Amino acid sequence: MSLNTRKFKLTPEQRKAVESKSKDIVVLANPGGGKTALIVERIHHLVTKMQVSPEAIMALTFTSKAATKLRQRVHNRVGVTAKAMWIAPSTVQACS
Repeated sequence: MSLNTRKFKLTPEQRKAVESKSKDIVVLANPGGGKTALIVERIHHLVTKMQVSPEAIMALTFTSKAATKLRQRVHNRVGVTAKAMWIAPSTVQACS
């Protein structure tokens, strides 16, 4: 099966987030909770089903490593249009 047509198995809650009509979503989950898969599917849904321009999509992660992984997975799922998206680590810092 081609990577571009591969779908991830999502829970009903994750599928609801993927298909949400809301402009913005926040994904919080434990390690291994499917955050990256959800975001990849959400971006795919926005581009293919809702005709959102890739240039209008921004995805923030907590680390550069996570941003690189997400960028690669989005590119594998969505294709060359992924290069137009802004996928980067967040510069937001928590203060105690």
